[in-house]
Amino acid sequence: TQNEEFWNLIVDAAISRASNLWPIECAQLSWSLATVRRKSDELMNGIEKQVLRRIDGYTPQGLASVAWSFSTLGYDVPNLYDALAKRSLQLMEDFSPTDKVLLVLAYSNHTHPHPNLLDAVASNTAAYQLRELSALALFNLSVSYGKSGLSPNDEWMDLLAREIVRRPSSFSPKMIVGIAFAYSTMNYQKPRLFTFLAEQVKSQCQESLEPKELASLVWSFVNIGFLDRGLLAEIAEVLNGKWSELDTQSLANVAWAYSKAQEDRPALYKGISAAAKAGREGFTAQGVSNLLWAFSAAGEVDDDLFEFFAPVSTSLLDEFQPQGIANLAWAYAVANVDDGSLFNSDFIGSCTMNLREFDAVGLCQLHLWNMWRHEARREGLPAGMAETCKNAFVHQKKIRQSKLQNTVVGHLRNSGMDVIEEVQVESGYLLDVLLTINGKKIGVEIDGPFHFVGRRQNGATILKRRLVSNVDKIPIISLPYWELNGLDSDVEWASYLNRVLEDKSSCTYN
Repeated sequence: TQNEEFWNLIVDAAISRASNLWPIECAQLSWSLATVRRKSDELMNGIEKQVLRRIDGYTPQGLASVAWSFSTLGYDVPNLYDALAKRSLQLMEDFSPTDKVLLVLAYSNHTHPHPNLLDAVASNTAAYQLRELSALALFNLSVSYGKSGLSPNDEWMDLLAREIVRRPSSFSPKMIVGIAFAYSTMNYQKPRLFTFLAEQVKSQCQESLEPKELASLVWSFVNIGFLDRGLLAEIAEVLNGKWSELDTQSLANVAWAYSKAQEDRPALYKGISAAAKAGREGFTAQGVSNLLWAFSAAGEVDDDLFEFFAPVSTSLLDEFQPQGIANLAWAYAVANVDDGSLFNSDFIGSCTMNLREFDAVGLCQLHLWNMWRHEARREGLPAGMAETCKNAFVHQKKIRQSKLQNTVVGHLRNSGMDVIEEVQVESGYLLDVLLTINGKKIGVEIDGPFHFVGRRQNGATILKRRLVSNVDKIPIISLPYWELNGLDSDVEWASYLNRVLEDKSSCTYN
């Protein structure tokens, strides 16, 4: 009941004898107040003192109830949490599965984590004990360990996952969202759980989940690398027309997820773009970098979007993490949009100041941004940092040659063409093939599926083509995999290669 008069009477009576409360009374009173989300600082202060005074008198159930109550009501009482954790560790073998759930809920919520306690719960809970728990309790355990920020205990998370999978139709779609997010943030790589979660939530998205929950769900699946195309399609269809209902973080997450999954959905990006521009002032620095990276990575070059976010990015410059700076720089290089206000001396200074914080990916992105600046004849990185970034780009791990590339090279060489493979040009890019025809250098790229979103070039491919053409002054011929896979005889190959080379030179391929 939420009856105000009733609870006032209970609280007043308890306060009057707070110094004489027994352990069971402290546990039950605090649990009752937390259950109805009613705070009484005076009473809870009295209960805290009593618990610390008589901690050895508490049963496992009492310890769990008190810890959960203070955590649920948001009390920051480190001495109490420490004492409860210490005593709970001593009695861990005596905790029931339900009391362990309360304990985990308590210590995943407050600001004084006790990783040893959470590890002890994991180590002292067997599979048969999980079977005693409700679906809600399993959900709470999953979510609590997910948000604890601790390194996951793989064996424990496996145990939980196996029990979850044993219970089809037991979890609501909203629970599925929470479980998926928890396991995704812990980088849980085993597909069986995510296959189960996808099957449980399909066909329920529209009726049961809010747009923000759908955004979380699609992010969770893609983040872990589990790409259920049917589920992605269903979520995209449900979200269509509802973009204004998403907050800025959710917009960025959806854009990131569909870009990472290489889903060819122009209508989706158009809807996200409109909603993002309308709510641009609400974006965080991370949200901006994720959003713009997603559009560029997908090859969705929306000039208006990038122009809208240039002043927003400028105002947030001091809040970007190093990777966010690199993502932002690379995204604008792909989009080829520069209004002159964002990439100024302050931006370059921020890059220089964070040089040691960039990982190899970030350094490579900054190198390409610097090449874009060179292309546009604008100020770029200082010489020393430019060299560091280029070295990272040049020495990144090379992709092994594909069978398709070997086939193309074979046909070119059999014709007597002057062919050089894997040529590094001045910009740092590696060309699959460099031809010299009538004294003119021509680059040939054998483009597999990862160069495209659908049959449109992705951002990395767009940028490479443009920079090699404009910075290295080498025209590029792109040979897409779907055209090459359709060729069979030598005559077909000769005809095809002759046709594509005609646009770049006056040479005839025989």
